[in-house]
Amino acid sequence: MKRLVRFACLLCGACLLFSACTGPASSLPASSFEEAGQPQAADPFSQGTLTLASSPSGLIGSKYTSSPDGCYEIKDHGTGPYHSLLYIDYATRQRVYLSDNPAAGHKDESDPSYVGDTYGGLYQFFVDGKLYLYKCTSPLLLEINDYPSAYLSCILQMDPDGRNRKTLFTVPANAYVDETSAFAYDGSALYFMMDELDENGDRTAVSLMRVDTATGQQAALHTFADNARYYLVGAHGGSLVLKQLTLPTPKGQYPTTEEWLQQKHCLLLYCPATGQMKELFSWTQGELDGFCYQNGFYYIDAATASLRRLDLFSGKTETLLAQFTDPDSGKPYGHVDAYRIYDGRLLLQTSDENHEHSDYLAFKLDDASLTKLTLQGDDGFAGIWGESETEFLVKTGRIYFTQRALGPQNTEYLFESDAPAFSMIAKEDYWNNIPNFIPVEDHVFNAKVVE
Repeated sequence: MKRLVRFACLLCGACLLFSACTGPASSLPASSFEEAGQPQAADPFSQGTLTLASSPSGLIGSKYTSSPDGCYEIKDHGTGPYHSLLYIDYATRQRVYLSDNPAAGHKDESDPSYVGDTYGGLYQFFVDGKLYLYKCTSPLLLEINDYPSAYLSCILQMDPDGRNRKTLFTVPANAYVDETSAFAYDGSALYFMMDELDENGDRTAVSLMRVDTATGQQAALHTFADNARYYLVGAHGGSLVLKQLTLPTPKGQYPTTEEWLQQKHCLLLYCPATGQMKELFSWTQGELDGFCYQNGFYYIDAATASLRRLDLFSGKTETLLAQFTDPDSGKPYGHVDAYRIYDGRLLLQTSDENHEHSDYLAFKLDDASLTKLTLQGDDGFAGIWGESETEFLVKTGRIYFTQRALGPQNTEYLFESDAPAFSMIAKEDYWNNIPNFIPVEDHVFNAKVVE
């Protein structure tokens, strides 16, 4: 039980990575910035091919991941420790099992949609023509005296059709890869953070790992002491962007709410080619909310309610929008969250002062125009879940179905469940709020009973 509480504590801390709690904001220290005017041409931090392979917030929201040709979806099962891979084909506009045999049962390793031994969860990302799965086993399984290989967390690599699958990296039994930390890629290797645990399940160190995607050769590039939490949150050029979170709570004690709100955030740039690291930017919990995209850190400053961008390499900041006001009424919004960039537009979700009404906005980066997004599906806002070159995959409703599951003593029972219903829409229509939805034909959740 002690270990369960400790693990829950770690997850709670990770969930606060990008939260913007209310509270007084202080000025950000100028010493966190690089001096302006430094030469860029020979800067190893800016020269390279590094890019994010996953969302900047990590794998935690990766049930759906988009490739240029389609969207991969992870389907849970209640009848055993396995998952299925689904695929939404952008060209045919169909949702199917990731299988070349639609009539198959999709329940064993002969079918490419099947992923077995998923005891602690399954996450995914797509980069450079390969699909990667992270089979996560909770550190609580350290309670088990024996460590069969099926219980260990691992990273799988496969072709876009799910075949030619291989285990690229197996996480040691005394370690885990935090799913709230991102993955990066440089054209030949993956980069990620791995926490190391002692025999009591307590974290002892955090290592920045590099794994070659062709050979599986691995290396710990840098190991951090257990005096803070570290996450990979961005990558561009020759740099990995790391976030350091430091709590005032003594080690081994559970932090109070006040201590959570006092935690310090610090962005670090790390250059794998040289091993150099430098502090870029720091703030206290609640002062801002933001994320990395390419060579910038975009954030909402809580003190001024403005949208700002920090250049990761020059250290300069610029104000992109001084104040968020309703494009229709001109009234200021009570709260604004920035969460993703698509097609040169920063997507934002707003609320009034009472947090009772939400608007969705698109801020165009090249001309600073702000547009309200109003497209609605059957159950709310038509949000973006994937994209091709010319179209977006958007959620436009829900599919309701009966699912089979196993209870105590392997007794079977049925329960009612649901899944998102999707449509494709041209990007130009989406930005102009024209509801030209083309429904995705579902061939998975339309069965009488879904496994």
